[in-house]
Amino acid sequence: AYPMPASGTDSPYLVKGDSWDALFDRLDAKLSALGARSGGVRLAPGFAAAAKESLGRYDAYAKAGRDADFDRGAQLYDVQWHKLFSAAREGSPHGANPYPNITMHPFADEGPYYAFILAAGALDTNGGPRINHHAQVLSANGEPIPGLYGAGNCIAAPTRNAYYGAGGTIGPALTFGYIAANHALGKSV
Repeated sequence: AYPMPASGTDSPYLVKGDSWDALFDRLDAKLSALGARSGGVRLAPGFAAAAKESLGRYDAYAKAGRDADFDRGAQLYDVQWHKLFSAAREGSPHGANPYPNITMHPFADEGPYYAFILAAGALDTNGGPRINHHAQVLSANGEPIPGLYGAGNCIAAPTRNAYYGAGGTIGPALTFGYIAANHALGKSV
């Protein structure tokens, strides 16, 4: 609820800066510290200038109520999603958004500002038994085990190491559940 840290306590993933420049410096320092695990990814030399330009453009859109870059808040689902997942926390010192687009609010003129590093990852539920195209669980020698089917997060991901996004395991789970049921009933799909 409400995209701000719930308290002032530091989290290992949270990066804080009293100004934009301080935040960007700390982000780059965090990336440097993670270098051995990230392949040495760092902020580009022009990152701070580009980020400030983007922040200024975003603030102008938030004040005007129209996002010309991404159309945030233009669709009903944007607004409904926002009401469900980004409503102000009870007791929050931050009141309701007075700007015309409830999905956007300009950044504060002064820090502190917060960020975290978001990076690509792999599906965390890709272990488990392998299945074939009929959703039959395969034995160690690759042969189907009669009467044993699998679908969802209890099997090795049919998408291998890919995760297509939020809810990305639901589609393959439903698909292979459907395939399994039909195969068990002797129907071809």
